[in-house]
Amino acid sequence: VSSQWCNVCAVHYTDSTETHNSELRPPATPQYCLPSSSASYKMMLRLGWDPSSGLGPAHSGRKNPVSTVLKRDQAGLGYGVAPQPKVTHFQAKDPKAVQHIHKEKRLRQEKETTLSAKELKRKEERDKRWERDYRASFNFDL
Repeated sequence: VSSQWCNVCAVHYTDSTETHNSELRPPATPQYCLPSSSASYKMMLRLGWDPSSGLGPAHSGRKNPVSTVLKRDQAGLGYGVAPQPKVTHFQAKDPKAVQHIHKEKRLRQEKETTLSAKELKRKEERDKRWERDYRASFNFDL
């Protein structure tokens, strides 16, 4: 196998031309949910973050966002069939993202307060007095 000269690298190489040319190209940067035009992406770059490495001090952390499950009911965790986890639940500026799920509204029922035996007796006496006074008010002596 003869060695060939590369004018771009200024080195001799023994691999095929296609293999050597593919090694010249930088690796493709991974696509994140965060666009490269956003302020937070630019801030992370200024702080020394390398887009081809993970997060954290050792650059070995997570590279992709965490998948979540959107929970909009009050059924409890783990109740029913688990929905499929997603990274993005809504498109940008989607009004459904902030919509509340309407559930049946129950009519409010007024409950009577529980009275003690002493209070119940007082109430009955008060009602009897009121009824006696009411009847007496119609009993005229002309």
